[in-house]
Amino acid sequence: MELPLVSVIIPAFNVEKYIRHCIDSVESQSYPLIEIIVVDDGSEDRTPLIIQELQNSHPEIKTHGQSNLGLSEARNQGMKLATGDYVFFMDSDDWIAPETIERLVELARQYDCDMVQGDFYYAYADRLMWDCRGRKKRRDYEILNTGEAIQQLIRNQKIKNFAWGKLWRRQCINGLQFPPGKKFEDSFWTHRAISRCKKVELLYAPLYYYRQRSDSISGKFSADHFDLVLGNLQRYEFIKSHFSECTQEMAYVLWKSLQAFIKNGKAHNANPQMAKAIEKCYQFKQSLRPDFDILLRNRIEYRIQEKTNLLDWAFEIYGRITDRLSARKIKVYLLI
Repeated sequence: MELPLVSVIIPAFNVEKYIRHCIDSVESQSYPLIEIIVVDDGSEDRTPLIIQELQNSHPEIKTHGQSNLGLSEARNQGMKLATGDYVFFMDSDDWIAPETIERLVELARQYDCDMVQGDFYYAYADRLMWDCRGRKKRRDYEILNTGEAIQQLIRNQKIKNFAWGKLWRRQCINGLQFPPGKKFEDSFWTHRAISRCKKVELLYAPLYYYRQRSDSISGKFSADHFDLVLGNLQRYEFIKSHFSECTQEMAYVLWKSLQAFIKNGKAHNANPQMAKAIEKCYQFKQSLRPDFDILLRNRIEYRIQEKTNLLDWAFEIYGRITDRLSARKIKVYLLI
């Protein structure tokens, strides 16, 4: 049987330090049928020159340059250029293991899955961390139907919110655009993509290296985080309409998102944009009060479910210990 083509889409913006490593990791894949699509989103450093240099050495790389329209539009453009049977998104500062695409394609074909997700490492400068909370004992993989996959996405353990690191059947996500102009774009997109997948497979092996950077927008609180609230709000309305059995769990996620933004935003309340966003959060809470009242009656039950996960607790403690010890240049590794 003929092997399927995989389109690897890499949006790039001011990543001169990392883009070569990223593209080289795709070029080094053991899987033979890959088209690499690199979309430069108006970079102001040497990123375009490095991309051009790599394309000169590897003419099969497709490139597209555009003004700085944001990650969503860069991914949307990449999907327009994609011709593969499957799509694999990457961030341009990350990299993948040499066998990544081969293993994901093999599982997708073997079990006729519309999406296959591998695990990933949090890649710090001096250590790698693997969040293996979702892994079942003595199981290398797990297959879920649509409803089960949506529930795991909400819980954000077995299925993470990121679009990257997942092999998507292209016909399942055709026409499904990322929201232009929004930060935290995956919170608007991933649940809709998964809702189109009849079968999802989770491979419990870390294949993707998610680089941790101090200048990442997700690591510093700002008014941009209000887009995460909006994404969760849209996801809540979608879940309520299409997967009603998951409404309460998603309501809990939305509640925590609103509470976190209000709490963190008050420290920046002098910023007019932040003050306006906080007021919007209060309005959302008021308009959703009937649904939240039901949630609050069950809140203790949800907290018990969260805290009884031993691996969750262990990973949290491990992270705290690592943060303290890394300041003293002591490396700690998770072995489970």
